[in-house]
Amino acid sequence: MPRKALLALFAVSFLAAGSLRAQVLINEVSCGTPDFIELINTGGAAVNIGGWTLQSWYRTTATTALTAEAIYTFPAGTMIGGQSFIARHDSATGTIGACSLYVGWNYNWTTSYDVEIVLRNAAGVGVDYVHRNPFGGANTNLPTNLTWSGNLVTTGDNIRRNNITNTSGAADWSVAANATGCALNPGQSFPPAAPPVSMLVSTNGIGSVSVSISTFPAKPFAEFYGLYSTMNHTPNGSGPLFGVGFDALAALWEPVLPGSPFHSNLDGSGVFNFALPGGMPAGLLLEATCVVIDGAVLVGPAAVDETVF
Repeated sequence: MPRKALLALFAVSFLAAGSLRAQVLINEVSCGTPDFIELINTGGAAVNIGGWTLQSWYRTTATTALTAEAIYTFPAGTMIGGQSFIARHDSATGTIGACSLYVGWNYNWTTSYDVEIVLRNAAGVGVDYVHRNPFGGANTNLPTNLTWSGNLVTTGDNIRRNNITNTSGAADWSVAANATGCALNPGQSFPPAAPPVSMLVSTNGIGSVSVSISTFPAKPFAEFYGLYSTMNHTPNGSGPLFGVGFDALAALWEPVLPGSPFHSNLDGSGVFNFALPGGMPAGLLLEATCVVIDGAVLVGPAAVDETVF
């Protein structure tokens, strides 16, 4: 990249598109008014759930058979944003929040019914399952690739996931007096998003140095600059050039050299690793950061990492 263009990029705002690994789960089920199923994306990256399906079954007593309900298919291109929600409800006039949409029919649930729900991806593979089972008995419609432990033997209008982790069982769920559709349930919280660029400089012995750079989401083969300074700034990361000293400017004139920790390209997984077994003087202090160029967009910088050899 031309140096003038690079310096112009350095003058603009950085992206804040951090990401966590996406995981879509059933998060809340309401047998109230309206009945609804809410999904949560616990990750920081948006997920295309077009073609995914929600299917439900219910039974009214311990001796009656399960009744299958209509299958809802998410329209092509439906996105659930990172750390966001989507809900599908059964009332043409009701709503549970900005993330909800009418499915087009009635869910035949009440406060005391047995209700089984399966979420599948566009390939028909089970993604998540929940079974409110006040009568006990088998998990009849559990997908073969999923597991479920325990019995959610409870009644009430609303059941909801206790936190955003998933152990695939009744212990993940509890009954609630009030629905909290399109929002985190009490007790839930999202972890902070992973940074778009991270960098680690470490030493495994006198004179050795290892450099590791990662991107989130991955930026395969993107160009990067590693900036290394011997100036010590307190607090760490308070230097004038992306948190390090101006002596790191020299890296901006380094040519692209494969495998170079100063100016090179990430690999196909959006990472870079470098190791030098010796040659660094003992006691040398380095403050290091890096920026990644994704096309014409500057990503980062990584948080400053300080290492003493």
